[in-house]
Amino acid sequence: MRDQQAFSLVEVLVGAVLMTVSATAIFAAVGSVTSRSPGKPKEFVALSVGQRLLNNLSSLVNHMDWNDGSSPLAITGSAVTGNFAEYSTYNYSYIVTADVAGSRKVTLSVDVPLYD
Repeated sequence: MRDQQAFSLVEVLVGAVLMTVSATAIFAAVGSVTSRSPGKPKEFVALSVGQRLLNNLSSLVNHMDWNDGSSPLAITGSAVTGNFAEYSTYNYSYIVTADVAGSRKVTLSVDVPLYD
């Protein structure tokens, strides 16, 4: 038997290849996750606009008068559209529907502009 004090060149090369492949896979996975997150300022603004609209609508919840035709939460069968003055290029649209228990469901979409 021979006493080995060091690694052979083949072992070093195989180890380097394995480390390179592993690092490439890890960086590809991290890049994939970060590209799916809303990292663009326009998307953050759209989220903020949608959250503001939902907060405004939730502050108007009053079971006594939400069936009044002038209420933003009235069920009209058509979508409500608009935009906020400071974010005029971000158009929103929502529709209010009811379930069998009489609760309201708001389905909201905010359009992100292609160009500012």
